[in-house]
Amino acid sequence: MLEHGVTHISRLPFKLPRIVVVIDEMSIVKRETDLVEMIQQFVSQGRALGVHTIIAMQRPDADLLNSALKANLRVRISGRQADAINAKVAGVIGAEEIDAAARGRMKIKIDEVKEFQAFFLDEGACKEILSPYKTRVKDPEPELEVVSQSIFGLLEKEEQR
Repeated sequence: MLEHGVTHISRLPFKLPRIVVVIDEMSIVKRETDLVEMIQQFVSQGRALGVHTIIAMQRPDADLLNSALKANLRVRISGRQADAINAKVAGVIGAEEIDAAARGRMKIKIDEVKEFQAFFLDEGACKEILSPYKTRVKDPEPELEVVSQSIFGLLEKEEQR
């Protein structure tokens, strides 16, 4: 990018691949402060380099989603939140208003908050769709050599030492 005088990979005279990094259950990572700082730096620099980061968690965490990290997360998607506080932490105001019965209903915030219907599959449908692609791999039986040895006589040898 420096060689071509551009600040984003989209301005290069050739195409580079985009990379998507997914961090699931970010709340587990929060105890590792060095790792959280690395993720913040990675997210802030990665966008210009064509690295897109998806951070997922079950419940938004205000300590984890601090202003430094949130500032670099341009797009936010949220399912139904328990209350307005959690919706605010997630950065998607109104996510607490999503009807609990509306499976797959979400809100997205890019510049403004919009509601949309995502495709929803229950567990049974997922299993049915994925079953042709799954194969069962049986763990090979370990090859153990069984040596039969009497313990009588071993005790006597120990006593003689």
